[in-house]
Amino acid sequence: HEQAMTVAYDQLLAPTQRSRVRVLGFTSELYVYSGAADIILIRGGATNLAEFAAQSKACIVVPSPQLIWNIKNAEKLAHQQAVIELSEADADQDGRLGKLVADLLDDPKRRDALGKRLNSFARTDAAERLARILLDQIARKDRR
Repeated sequence: HEQAMTVAYDQLLAPTQRSRVRVLGFTSELYVYSGAADIILIRGGATNLAEFAAQSKACIVVPSPQLIWNIKNAEKLAHQQAVIELSEADADQDGRLGKLVADLLDDPKRRDALGKRLNSFARTDAAERLARILLDQIARKDRR
């Protein structure tokens, strides 16, 4: 939907706002773009949410209605005010998604607050914690 989104943003955003929006199709280098992003629009997969939590990014989540885990992730984080959740149906109404993006681009305090709340869910030490659990289990087994 890269082309359709490009046209939609062209129509909905003021030129100064539009100059700050980049529409990308699939990329295997998401980290390059997300590091520089003010706002990230995602579906709500756990891996992406974890990455953006570690980066303290403001996220708008439009979960795929057929992927229940996207919906649950979005609901949980929206309830904690860590992301903005918008259903596909709501996003399609009267340019609501574009207006939301425009409002967030103009509100650095809200973006910062969203990013900080999402970051509170980040577990940047997860690999180390998992390694310790595994090593503890091995040590217990060796003691038997």
